[in-house]
Amino acid sequence: MNLKQLNVEIVTPHGPLFAGKATAVQLQTRLGQVEIGPDHESIIMALDIGHGAVFTHDGVERFAMNVGYVEVLDNHVEIMMETAEMVSDVDTERSEESVRIAKERLEKLDFAEDRARVDRAKDKLRRAEARLALVSKFGSD
Repeated sequence: MNLKQLNVEIVTPHGPLFAGKATAVQLQTRLGQVEIGPDHESIIMALDIGHGAVFTHDGVERFAMNVGYVEVLDNHVEIMMETAEMVSDVDTERSEESVRIAKERLEKLDFAEDRARVDRAKDKLRRAEARLALVSKFGSD
């Protein structure tokens, strides 16, 4: 039996994170969690901070995601993000430190006057919390 598969590429400015065949992909988008399988309609979606998964015949590759986009076309899924980390690469201590620093920054900022800095600190906090949640839920093997 010949099962349809997806060709999946995950890339960041720092290089490729994953390239290979998959049976499905789960991603956090600006509209919520989505799952992409073979023969999915062609689409481009904005990605959000969270975590994703690539399902292969050998298992599941889970990763922390930053903002970016995904393009699906003819069973090819191209995922481009500012940053991404496989669950096995997440540094828990660094993530905990990032949470602490972001919270301290947020306490010191004036939300009315420092809107851009507040938004950056909130995003940094969300990224660190997403990495910690990923490790907490799925382990870092």
